[in-house]
Amino acid sequence: MRSTLGAAALVLVTACGGPARAPVAPSPIPPSPVPPTRQVTLYNVTFSADPAACGDLPAALRVRTYSAIDGTRFGAKTLTLQGSTFFESSDATFNVLIGHMSDSFASLNFEEAGSVADMITPNSYLWIYGGAEGPIGSGPQSQLPMWAHFTFCEAPKAGTRYPECSVPPIKCSSNRYTLTLERP
Repeated sequence: MRSTLGAAALVLVTACGGPARAPVAPSPIPPSPVPPTRQVTLYNVTFSADPAACGDLPAALRVRTYSAIDGTRFGAKTLTLQGSTFFESSDATFNVLIGHMSDSFASLNFEEAGSVADMITPNSYLWIYGGAEGPIGSGPQSQLPMWAHFTFCEAPKAGTRYPECSVPPIKCSSNRYTLTLERP
């Protein structure tokens, strides 16, 4: 019996790579690289309607200012407007300006799904549809020429994919509007 136990111990020591060793601590896992933080640029964006073209539009709706955060979508520059309640749809965004911006020039569009539809009250909206393009100055504020349609609706249709009005809206269009970008 003793020789059987001795042989079993010899086989076990040989099979396990020799005499028992002290446990080795696992190698530390190197920390994951921290992704670079994206610099977010904040803006104030002001849409100013042409008073000559928008005499029927309520005065409080002729100039609208929103805060905005820059970003990208589908490779294009975006400014996502904040500071109001915007029309919601399952397949369109109504608070994003899309285009291209550099340190010296901007071309922004707010047409179709990229237009601006500000819910003035739960039962009224101002829809701003158009585009702006021009030089960006070195100072904190730049005014870009803008063409646009301003549409004010006091009775929107419920459940629509795009802003629709159930009564005749107040509309004004001009190519003499101004879009102001300001870096606070």
